[in-house]
Formats: sequence, structure tokens, C-alpha cells
Amino acid sequence: MSAFKKLRSADSFTSVYNTHKSYTAISSSFSNFGITISSAVEETGSIYPSQTDFSQSLNYRSIKHLYYNDFNTSASVLISGSYEHYLESSLFSGSRQLNTSSSIFSIPKNIVGSYINPSTFEISAVFGTSGSDRRKLIDSGEGYLTFSGSAVTDLPASITSSFSVGDINYKHGTVIVTNQDIVDWLNVSSSYTASWEATYPVFTISNYCKVKSSEFNFTQNPSACQAEDTLSGSLSYSGGLPKNNVTGSYFAPYITTVGLYNDAHELIAVAKLGQPIPKSKTNDMTFVVKFDI
Repeated sequence: MSAFKKLRSADSFTSVYNTHKSYTAISSSFSNFGITISSAVEETGSIYPSQTDFSQSLNYRSIKHLYYNDFNTSASVLISGSYEHYLESSLFSGSRQLNTSSSIFSIPKNIVGSYINPSTFEISAVFGTSGSDRRKLIDSGEGYLTFSGSAVTDLPASITSSFSVGDINYKHGTVIVTNQDIVDWLNVSSSYTASWEATYPVFTISNYCKVKSSEFNFTQNPSACQAEDTLSGSLSYSGGLPKNNVTGSYFAPYITTVGLYNDAHELIAVAKLGQPIPKSKTNDMTFVVKFDI
């Protein structure tokens, strides 16, 4: 049987924690994930919608406006200005150098979540003719990409481990490869793999159900009461008295289930205890009911 008690607003609160989910996508199946790859090319002259490279020029101007304005392209140091550059770190080393052309990887929000978990994004590819030429472009955790490994066949010998090759914005799900040699390689290659961890918030509602020592000390089960027809005189009232076998000092109700109701008295959550808990007559008790939404 049930006993009811109203919770105060202070008895319930919401907390949040982040979970991470790993994704791996082969370049040939990027469309299945909604991932797009766009080219960004600088055009110094006038450009019109009718021209074939109009979208590439717009892409270039967009990423420059968002991430690269007011940076010294040779030293990658912020000079001045009031632009919001969406910096992922105060460490500029190897970052924010925009060349005349770039490749933009756009990852949709549903597989990014709140943000890409830093240090988890990477592109793995064979930059050559054999498996020994497999290398990675890895996320530094500070908002830029570096080349991982020794020199390979398809790239200049100067591109080796820790060489900066691009930038990443974790919240936007945008990866920009700015190194010209790797951009050219991506334009002709159709076989590489991208992997990352998305971040999803989980909201937990915690409810503190407090029971005083003086409350709920008698069972609500009708079978524990004497039948009404056995009573007489002034004791003839609905509900009856407890039976003799439940009136000893050893008797105490056991709590097995905690239910939560809304203001319309609708049951919205049920918590089952691992084992029945005897109700204490000497100490206050608190049952914490948590559920994720």
C-alpha cells in the first residue's frame, strides 16, 4: 500500500554530466553521416554568382571572417581587431595560418553534440603506395591539426611529425586543412578515414524523499486491520484497529518502492529498492531517487 508526502522544491534539483560517443567515418561514406567537404579558394578580383568558383570564394571569405581575420599569416600571431575568432586556446603556435586554398570538413551537429572532445579528432590515410605510408592528421587538443609520423612518398619531406596542417573548431564541428600540399592530396584522394568523439550532455534529476522518524510507522495494508464487524460501541468506525499480531514493539513497515507524482497526481517515475528497508522509528530517513532525461 502507499503513503504520500509532498516534496518541497528544495528537495529536487537537476545536474548535468557529459558523455562521449566515438564515431568513425570512411571518406566514401561521408554522405551517410552528413559530412561535407568544401573547397575554399581566395579570389583577389571581382567574383559573380554565375562563375563556377563563386562558392569556393564565398567559403574562403567565410572562414577568413570567422577564424583568420587580423592574424599575421607568417607568424600566426593575433595583431589587433574586434573579431570573434573562436579561439580554442591561448596557444597560437602552428595555428591560424590561412593559405590561398583550403579544404573544409563540416560535421553535422547530431554527431558532434555540444562539441568534439578535444584531442580525439584524427584523419588516417595512406600518403603513398603502400601501408607503410599510412599517417595521421591529429588534433593537438589546442584547436589545430598536426601531421603525425615521418615523411611519406606523396608529401614533401618537410612535412613530418608535429608539422601544423590546419585548424579545428570543436563547437562548430568544423575542420579546416590549410596546408597546400595536403589540400592538393585530399582533392585527388578518395580513401581516408576520420574519427572523433562527440560530446552529449546528460541531465540527471535528483529527488530527496525525506521521511521523519514519526511518519509512516504503521502499515497501510487493510489486511493488517481488524474487520469492522468485530468492533463494537464507540469503536465502530471505518478503517478498524490494527490486528494483535502487528501491534508488538518488533513490528515496523518495510519500504520497497518509491514513486514520484506530478501536481496532477500522475505517476511519472518508480524507484525499486534492492531489498525491503524497515522504517525506522528513531531516525529520519532519506531516499534519493535519480533519473536521467
